Amino acid sequence: MLSEIERRETLEKFGIFIIVLIAFGLMFAIYGFLGEWRTEQGIVSNDEEVMITSGTMVCLELGCPIGTDFIGSKNSNLFHDCASSYARAIKEENRICFSSASEAVAQGYTKAK
Repeated sequence: MLSEIERRETLEKFGIFIIVLIAFGLMFAIYGFLGEWRTEQGIVSNDEEVMITSGTMVCLELGCPIGTDFIGSKNSNLFHDCASSYARAIKEENRICFSSASEAVAQGYTKAK
């Protein structure tokens, strides 16, 4: 049988354990809420931003197959890096995907400056 002092110490330890558990639960709830809020606001982390602006990922995002590095338009003779604002402005139905600059040049396109 536990003495009165031992019971109090046990209850105190249990109380501290419960408080720590609640604190962790709140921390994870806040973290989840902030993650959802950042997504709704369109805020991306540095890692996501690097990935989105890297050429290959942007080419995929624009609908080109893996291995694409450049995009041209059916309506012009210029080709662009996928990450450029010019490449993003080309309408989907007019995009031509190139795996290399030499492929684009061979098809009569010129690198935009």
